[in-house]
Amino acid sequence: MAMYGYFCFRRLHILPNQFDDLESNEKAMVIAYIRKWVKDEKEAEKKAK
Repeated sequence: MAMYGYFCFRRLHILPNQFDDLESNEKAMVIAYIRKWVKDEKEAEKKAK
């Protein structure tokens, strides 16, 4: 969970306590978006090679 908080802080400029204070369904959606972004980035990296 800490890595998602870190990502939110670095990329989305959301403070860790703001991420922690999200409702569970909101936090799940943010995590799903992060996972999708990571997957898309990996695919783009493979295509670039």
